[in-house]
Amino acid sequence: MHECTSSGTTHECSHTKSMKCRKYFMGSIYLWVTLAFLWQACVCVAAMEYPLEGIRLSSTHKLAFCAMHKNSMTTWTRLFMDLTVTDPTERKSMTLWPLWHKLCNLRREPCSTARISAGIPDQRLLQAPISDVAVTRRLTAILRNKEWIKVVALRDPVDRLLSGYLNWCVEYAPGSEFHKAHCLNFPDSKPTLEEFAATLVARGNAAANKHFAPQSMFCDLTHTAEFFDVVLNVSDNKYTAAARAVLRHSGVSDTIVDDYFALGEHSHKQSASSNSALVTPAVRMAAHQIYINDYRVMERMRSKVNRLPRA
Repeated sequence: MHECTSSGTTHECSHTKSMKCRKYFMGSIYLWVTLAFLWQACVCVAAMEYPLEGIRLSSTHKLAFCAMHKNSMTTWTRLFMDLTVTDPTERKSMTLWPLWHKLCNLRREPCSTARISAGIPDQRLLQAPISDVAVTRRLTAILRNKEWIKVVALRDPVDRLLSGYLNWCVEYAPGSEFHKAHCLNFPDSKPTLEEFAATLVARGNAAANKHFAPQSMFCDLTHTAEFFDVVLNVSDNKYTAAARAVLRHSGVSDTIVDDYFALGEHSHKQSASSNSALVTPAVRMAAHQIYINDYRVMERMRSKVNRLPRA
C-alpha cells in the first residue's frame, strides 16, 4: 500500500486518499445495512411478541373477546357481526363463509391482524396503513384499557383435541378436501385418536393447524393473560349461563343474548367424559405434552373463570 509522505509524489498522495475514502464509504454502507437489519429484526420481534390475531371488538359495548378455533369461534364471530354490522343490506349480504374468507381461516395462509380487521366493522378502528405492528400496539392498548371488558373462552385441552379429531378426522372421509386440510399428519387415512395424538407429540407440529394449535398461542395469552377480565370455560356446563351474564353485563341486548346463548343449550357436547372409550390414558398423557403451556396459562387464569368484572 502506498504511503503519503512529505517526499511522496502527488500521484501517491492522491492514491492514498482515494483508498481511505473508499474504505470509509464501504464502512458507512456496512454500518447502515447493519442498522437496517437490526431495525427490521426489532420490528419482527415486536410483531411476534404480541400476535393478537383472534381479537373481536365492539367499541359500543367496550367489549373485547379472544376467539379461537374449537372454542365457540363461529358463535362469537357471528355475535360480534350482529353487534357491529348495523346496515340491514350489509348484514343480509354478510353470511358466515364470506366473512370466514375475510378472516382467511379457510385459505390456510398466515393471518395478519390487518387482514382480520376487514371482517368485523369495529375492527376497522384498528386498521393502520403503516404496519401490522401499529395495529398490534392498538390492540395491546385496548387490552390494557380498564374501561374495556376483555373476555376469553378456554376449553379443556383434552376435550378440544377430541373435538378437532372427531370433526376433521372422523366426520370427513379420508382424502376429502376438509380431511386433507385439517386432519393433521393423516390427509389420506383415518387414525385412531391415540395414533393422532401420538403423532402430534412425535412431530411436534400441532401449531401447524389452528384447530389443534395450543390455545395459549391465540391472542398471545402467554403474555396477555393478565389483561383479560373474564375466562369462560367451554367445557363447563355453566358456560352458557356465564356467557349470558358477561354479555348482559356489557349491555348487549337480551334479544342477541338469547339468539346465541339460549338458556339450557350448550354448543359443545364433545367431551372426554362422554367419550371415555376414545380418550385413553395415553391420549391424556399426549395432550398434556402437547398443551403443557395451555395448562400453565389456565392455572394462572383460574381465579377469573366465570367472574364478572366489577361495575
